[in-house]
Amino acid sequence: TLQIAGTFASSDSRITALKRPENLPKGANVCRNYGLLKASGEYVIFLDADDLLIPNALKRRVALFEINPDYQALVFSTRVVSYSLEEKNILNNDPEDVTDMDAYAHMFMRYEIPWQITGPIWKRDTLKVFGGFNTTFQRFQDVEFHTRLLLKGVKVLRVFEADFLYRSGPEGTSKYLDSSFIKKALKAILRYVDTFAKPLENSTITTKQRKDSLRVMMLKTYTNFILKKEFYGNLEGFLKTARRTQLFSFKECYKLWILYIMTKHKLYQIKGVGMYRYYA
Repeated sequence: TLQIAGTFASSDSRITALKRPENLPKGANVCRNYGLLKASGEYVIFLDADDLLIPNALKRRVALFEINPDYQALVFSTRVVSYSLEEKNILNNDPEDVTDMDAYAHMFMRYEIPWQITGPIWKRDTLKVFGGFNTTFQRFQDVEFHTRLLLKGVKVLRVFEADFLYRSGPEGTSKYLDSSFIKKALKAILRYVDTFAKPLENSTITTKQRKDSLRVMMLKTYTNFILKKEFYGNLEGFLKTARRTQLFSFKECYKLWILYIMTKHKLYQIKGVGMYRYYA
């Protein structure tokens, strides 16, 4: 990849190919921050390996920014395509009021991801003020990044043009089939919850309001990962986070533990045990 990028850079003065310095740890967040450090333009876009910009996307984004100078970011829509580039659905989620940035922050905290990493184009000065990516997150890096900036009150304009493509992998290659990915994702989600459940300075959303949304994220995590994908070994960490952040009471955590026992051992299927009512 670096060799290919270098070929473009050698033939076009607008392009610079950079390699992560050996003294920096691996990771998308580290590489993005390094790119941000080296960036010299007025605007910044983060483009992942599975994203494709359509022709004239950069030109269109800059033009829209120039007629909307009061915003700190513009967020465009994502078009999902197959590995062979067959167009599919739009990936974005939006609240009823697309001008309400707090609503978008709540969506991130409820695990209803409203936009992807390549959706926004940022003013570089904004990221210099508010900071780049948290390098301690192995996964959920862009979710933490977008949540943090929204809670700090960045002004974002939602643009409904789909000017880039998110390319899904070949069938059977989803990252959610990879147990190591799920383990890292679960760890990052719990760290994310810890981060945004505590009191924050200058947050546009109160701690209680954030906790209401984070409860939803935790329940989705519990259902979709721990129960359905049977990652039972992560239950202890989940319950500790639930209690430490006070998102759930002791009684609620006990019920979640009972539900885990019933699910793991299929107790709700055994006649005479009487647990099917609780499970339902």
